[in-house]
Amino acid sequence: QAMRSLLLQETIRRGILMTSLIVSYTHTDEDIDKTLDAIDQSLPIYKQALEQGTDGLLVGPPSKVVYRKFN
Repeated sequence: QAMRSLLLQETIRRGILMTSLIVSYTHTDEDIDKTLDAIDQSLPIYKQALEQGTDGLLVGPPSKVVYRKFN
């Protein structure tokens, strides 16, 4: 969850709320380009976290899993 939270944090920081990568016909080429740019800029930080962990990179606690065995 920490890695997922970090990627969400970094894409949100760049103006993209990216909980999934589902594209619809309402998305323009500009929307897709902006999303790809945000991901591109976020991946070096994600790579750093893969190598060193999320300590110092993740602001706040990681998100929690929504789906539980018993809801």
